[in-house]
Amino acid sequence: MTTTINVLVAGIKSTPLKTMIGILRSMQQVKVAGIASSGEEIINIYHRLKPDVIFLDAVMDEMSGFETARLIKEQNKNIRVIICSSKFDREFLLAVLSLKLDGYLPGYGNHAVIAETLETVISNKSYFHYGVGHQQLKNLTAYQYLQLLPPVNKKYSINDN
Repeated sequence: MTTTINVLVAGIKSTPLKTMIGILRSMQQVKVAGIASSGEEIINIYHRLKPDVIFLDAVMDEMSGFETARLIKEQNKNIRVIICSSKFDREFLLAVLSLKLDGYLPGYGNHAVIAETLETVISNKSYFHYGVGHQQLKNLTAYQYLQLLPPVNKKYSINDN
């Protein structure tokens, strides 16, 4: 990462959230532009600060991280949104995919995981922590599974060799 990445973080105030914020602040290329404890608050901050990446707790007061992500993605499909949660099952994965979110972190991650997540999503790829196991993936349809794969930059045609 060579340019400054402006980040917003939203979640219920907790020790893991404070740890994540501390990790983000320790990264040279990252600026924590705002912190919120609710979906409504993050939407208001988002409009004012226009960040590059938003980390959202799946469970927040007033509005879930998923609902917050949906509202923000409706306004700007290019904003990178990562859901943070210790819960992860098939329904959770389908919600992440259907909202076209950019990644998932178990809990709030550690320094290496957060750095890898930022590098990945800033490169226009999706990041799903290795904690997303085969059990969650095995019941997906082919289309849902393909949504997890990184985009192909080349357009192919039948005449390509």
